[in-house]
Order: sequence, then structure tokens, then C-alpha cells
Amino acid sequence: MGDKCKKCNIKKYGYTDGQHRIFICFKCGRYDGMSGGDTNFVRNLNEEPMMLLIMIKEKILVPIN
Repeated sequence: MGDKCKKCNIKKYGYTDGQHRIFICFKCGRYDGMSGGDTNFVRNLNEEPMMLLIMIKEKILVPIN
């Protein structure tokens, strides 16, 4: 994790739903985060990464301040 993408070296943006925290590089699409012990969350994201954008659009994931 961290503030910058390891590939692009630009800022990653953080989102949370209260349990999970995810950091996304909107340039290359890489993401990382903490699942809060929820292995299904990680598995689902790895199978369908576009879920991240859907959860952001539906405000399930909100920006970390």
C-alpha cells in the first residue's frame, strides 16, 4: 500500500466501506488494500475487479479522508 503506485509512481486513491480499505491507481488500474479478515472480498475482487468501480459509483465504497 502507500501513497503512490509502485508502477506509475502517481497518487493512489483510498476508499472504504467501514470494514475494507482499498487503494486504487486510476492510471494503470492496480489496487491493494486490507480486507478486514474478509477472504471473500479479496477473492471476489480478484475474480471481478470492475466491482471496485461499481461499488464506488453506488457509494458502497467512499473516499478515505
